[in-house]
Amino acid sequence: MLKNILKKIIFFVLDVFIGIIKPLEPKAKIDIKEAKDKIFNVYKKKELIKEEYEYLNDNVDLSIIVPIYNGEKYIDKCISSLINQKTKYKLEIIAIDDGSKDKTLEKLNNYKKDIVIITKNNSGAADSRNYGIMKASGRYIGFVDIDDYVDENYAEKLLDKAYSKDVDMVKCNYYLYDDNGIINITDKKDFYTDNKYADEVLNTEGFIWNGIYKREIWKDILLPCNYYYEDMILKIVIINKINSFAQVSDKLYYYRKNLKSTSRDKKNYKNYKCIDQLFLPSELIKAYNVEINKYNFNNLLFEYGPMLFFRTRYISKEIKKAIFIVACEYINTFKIDVTNSDYKKLLYSFKNKKFILWKLISIKMYLNK
Repeated sequence: MLKNILKKIIFFVLDVFIGIIKPLEPKAKIDIKEAKDKIFNVYKKKELIKEEYEYLNDNVDLSIIVPIYNGEKYIDKCISSLINQKTKYKLEIIAIDDGSKDKTLEKLNNYKKDIVIITKNNSGAADSRNYGIMKASGRYIGFVDIDDYVDENYAEKLLDKAYSKDVDMVKCNYYLYDDNGIINITDKKDFYTDNKYADEVLNTEGFIWNGIYKREIWKDILLPCNYYYEDMILKIVIINKINSFAQVSDKLYYYRKNLKSTSRDKKNYKNYKCIDQLFLPSELIKAYNVEINKYNFNNLLFEYGPMLFFRTRYISKEIKKAIFIVACEYINTFKIDVTNSDYKKLLYSFKNKKFILWKLISIKMYLNK
């Protein structure tokens, strides 16, 4: 109750400031060339290259891909939860040791009768997941992080829903926890649609791990390597490829809040690698020919509003302003309008290059997500 009251007060204050700033703030005067020069002095832009791979036959119902780097203390709980599934379906567990320096491989070998073990040189979680995608032989694939674990009915509940209507993508509720216990629980209702532009689909969280996906959707798609925030591919590319979506009300995934993860470790925001958030959406759209239309434009705005603000908040104001100007240039190439009040204000900030307004509305939208 107190938390909700505090949130309403914060939103009220932000709305007051937004109302004042919107007509009064002048356009940012930095030009696009100057903005790009400032960014590229501290950040090297990469081109996302679309890779091809051999598509394997579907021999099992579900392939579960587990990328691991120095995960020895989590292996027993995670892998045990996967191999002890209570299910009628045939599963394949693919564990990818990403060049671990601890006893990860030694511990994985204790389960070698029940899992597929792949070892490779260290190259990051995205590349490890890609190895799993390329080796998977399941009709569906799912992703589980090594410091997480799943309910014993994870596979059964998700596959029952998937097979009931030949669903492309099925998501589940999850527990957020840390060493002190449960922090939060999601509580979305059972839902099915064959409209990929339904609000429930477009507003689904962009986490790749709390669901399963028909493997043919990934036939020509791999996660972007050497980028932060590769999970973004779910909302930018995957959701735009599906034809059906389902949510199960069951809470089947236990997600550990790890303060040292890329998305939470403050040092990752203080280095300029966080500028990946500026360029990755456009690179994904270009590489996979994603259509941006009136239905999914809000998702793109969210990436360039709240997510871009949040992920670049620790770098200098000078670079942050330059980032905003480049974001304005890209967003303004789309001649699409929006109806939601906050998104209209966000789009207005891009069209009129109002940096402070962009910050304020982004803060409000991020807190409200």
